[in-house]
Amino acid sequence: MRTVLITGATTGIGAALARTIPHSEDTVFLQYHANRARCEEIADELRSRGAQAHLIAADFAADPDGATRAIATEIGAHGDYLNVLINNAGGILQRRTVENAEYEIVAETINLNLVAPMMLATHMSPLLAAAVKRFGRADVINITSIAARSGSPTSTPYGAAKAGLENFTRGFAKEVGPGIRVNSVSPGVIDTPFHHGTTPADQMERWLAATPVGHHGKPEDIVAAVAFILANDFMSGAVVPVNGGFQMI
Repeated sequence: MRTVLITGATTGIGAALARTIPHSEDTVFLQYHANRARCEEIADELRSRGAQAHLIAADFAADPDGATRAIATEIGAHGDYLNVLINNAGGILQRRTVENAEYEIVAETINLNLVAPMMLATHMSPLLAAAVKRFGRADVINITSIAARSGSPTSTPYGAAKAGLENFTRGFAKEVGPGIRVNSVSPGVIDTPFHHGTTPADQMERWLAATPVGHHGKPEDIVAAVAFILANDFMSGAVVPVNGGFQMI
């Protein structure tokens, strides 16, 4: 029986990961920020399949260290190991050019997208190491973004934070191998609520025109990449691009 933590498990990619990655016998922790009702629906689906599901509220933007410490304490109270940590929580808090950026938004964006995943890895390290001793392996998977390499005009702090997360993936993988595998999945334009409130329709159309496969991605495309990583015994420090050919690396 595995223990799995998925952050940002309420909608979009996170909800798809929460519904798909856990096995029926797993103990699953689902982190959410504000929408408890939505997260509870997903937890109920997991419970109906035989998993144990627990909800954890946390505000990574405001207090990444305190929030991640509290999550580690909560998981530790239910067991002594963590097999899979999926750092999915992230987002663009406000679109501004750099010259018009406010410090608070920049700091909170970096907290949410970079500092929180790093501190979760820090505070979860003993539980991940315990999983290695018991099962031979543990996994950390960071959900980054195509913006890490392409730049992200009007949301530069977000792109910079995701670039930092990709670099953290490589450095952490070198520190904690061979038992703990650390990898990233880098989504392109995925049709989720993430874009519905922050990206103009004409921008979505321009991105679509530049995507060789001819359509935007679905959350299930990211789930497939995460499942591939978890099934592969010879991957660590990798960044897996899932962007329909929009950015070829």
